[in-house]
Amino acid sequence: MARQALFREYDPRDKTIDVYINRLRGKLAELDAASGAAIKTIRGVGYRLSDIQQQG
Repeated sequence: MARQALFREYDPRDKTIDVYINRLRGKLAELDAASGAAIKTIRGVGYRLSDIQQQG
C-alpha cells in the first residue's frame, strides 16, 4: 500500500501515512466531533473507516 500511496518502498520507521491520517482525523473532527473517530487504527494492519452514527 505504501508503494502505491507514497511512490516508494515501505519502511516501518516511516510515519508519513500516520501523519496524514492524524491530519485527516483533525479535519473531520472540525466538521463534527463524531467524524473524527470514524477512522479506526487496526494495530499491525492499518486503518479502517467505520460508520458515523448520526445524532438527531
